[in-house]
Amino acid sequence: MFLLLATASCYAQFTGGVQGTVQDQKGAIVPQAKIALTNVETGVTDTALSNSTGVYRFVSLAPGNYTVSTTVQGFAQDSVSFNLATDEVRDVPLSLTVEKVASTVTVTTEAPLIDTSDSRFEQTLDTAALTDLPLPGRNATNVITIAPGVTGLGGQNSPGSSTSTNFAPENWVSASASGQGATGNQYIVDGMDVTSTIRPGVLNLTPNSDVLQEVSVQINTYSVDYGRAAAIQTAMTTKSGTNQFHGLASEYYQYQKLAARGEFGVPQPTAVNPYHVNNMSFAVGGPVIPHKEFFFFVGYEPYLSLASNGTSLDGFEDPAFVTFAASAAPNSPEVALMQKYPVAGMVNTKVAATAGSLYGNTLSTPAAQQACANGVGNVTAYDNISIPCATPVFDTGNFNSSSYYNAEQYNIRLDKYFKKDRVYGQFFRDTINNGGPAARPAFATTSKYFTFSLQGNETHTFSANTLNEAAFGYNRIEGFSPATGLFDVPIVNVTGLGQGFGDGFAEGDYIQHSYHWRDVLTHIVGTHSFKAGFEAWRSNDIALFAGAYDQPSFQFNNMIDLIANNPYSES
Repeated sequence: MFLLLATASCYAQFTGGVQGTVQDQKGAIVPQAKIALTNVETGVTDTALSNSTGVYRFVSLAPGNYTVSTTVQGFAQDSVSFNLATDEVRDVPLSLTVEKVASTVTVTTEAPLIDTSDSRFEQTLDTAALTDLPLPGRNATNVITIAPGVTGLGGQNSPGSSTSTNFAPENWVSASASGQGATGNQYIVDGMDVTSTIRPGVLNLTPNSDVLQEVSVQINTYSVDYGRAAAIQTAMTTKSGTNQFHGLASEYYQYQKLAARGEFGVPQPTAVNPYHVNNMSFAVGGPVIPHKEFFFFVGYEPYLSLASNGTSLDGFEDPAFVTFAASAAPNSPEVALMQKYPVAGMVNTKVAATAGSLYGNTLSTPAAQQACANGVGNVTAYDNISIPCATPVFDTGNFNSSSYYNAEQYNIRLDKYFKKDRVYGQFFRDTINNGGPAARPAFATTSKYFTFSLQGNETHTFSANTLNEAAFGYNRIEGFSPATGLFDVPIVNVTGLGQGFGDGFAEGDYIQHSYHWRDVLTHIVGTHSFKAGFEAWRSNDIALFAGAYDQPSFQFNNMIDLIANNPYSES
């Protein structure tokens, strides 16, 4: 179910360009023609002069709707309107006619079918495509595989979720191209690399699809601007504010009765495990100060979900066995463990195994074995502990529970244009909280994950032919998995016992810091564009797993060994 209340149209990322030749109606070049390029949404205008060969060029442009126009004395004004995509260098020739009362305005909405200057295979998905295409988990990386030459399954499961959401601090995308694996993929948000330097091919920031203007999926990319992609380069462009206020509000709601069972789904009349998802999205953008070329865009995405863990059959110790264990080994720490941390919430319980069925085969004669299996007599199988053959040892039952996955993402973007400078700043914050009950309530756990991302960009224009773009990005991710639980109880497992004791991996905390610096100087000479600069990364990975690895773990072969404190292995 999808509810859309409003839409926004705004743009970001400065990687495009416009160039062309100014000619008169006879094909002669027109040098020193004044060219004006205007962003339709923001109203920001830049100017340039055609050179001695009639060529003009604008670089470091955001994707969006533009109008390029020229006015030369003696000629009528010529204007061309077009849409510029992410990373696109658009060729827009201008043709001047002898001055008349009317001027010429040309509108081109479609990009050229073939760009002979570029060897890339590219698929650009705009706001309409991101809204209309099915996006599992509202994760824009799930559309990567529709690009030509790309194969794979798309986004993989996020921590604690049954689908790939855009909140995870480490999102893995199953997508490959050019004979390279997914570890050769690179992900860029507004010109800054957000690919993990710790885990190749994993992205540390996945923006909400409703705050993205475009997603450009590229292969065969040999540009010097970004050199880390051996397979796929995915450039995501966020929205910015415009001269008009725009906003959106949406809700993607799912629950089990809205899902089709399909040919291979759960057959009727079997009930589908219950779940529900509320994936909301809100955004607003506009001028910070009207008519001052100062814009903002804010997005907020809360996500609330609850999913059944199913009703699979699980095993646990019978209360009668605990009573027997307390009398047979009253000082055993494992007996105290069973008494202190029993299972709860089991339904449809029944006895699955008695002492006779489990240990009767250790008796010396077939008759004694059969009698014990029928619940007659005692058996002393292990550790010199005699147990009545009729004692229930293992029960089975269904533990019906649901786990929650709650998350939110918000971002704030600011853009300011000065006479010779353009300043951009972006902030993203993700949080995830997930967890659920446990069959042994004391061992329920919760986990937390965080993403903190900050980007800045400053572009200074020295002249009509020279500009410099400096950018900095910082990304911090952290995960506590689990964050809460009963971590001072050792891990205890017994062969045949489904529900063991302890919380497993105890309070594992990992932190990753990534720093990205970039500076590019662009100089235009005639029909050529020269770029020089540097790019640097620094990252670290802090794994605070000492507490998890220090937690003792015991394995017992059977329940008699358990109450006798006789483990098979210890680590």
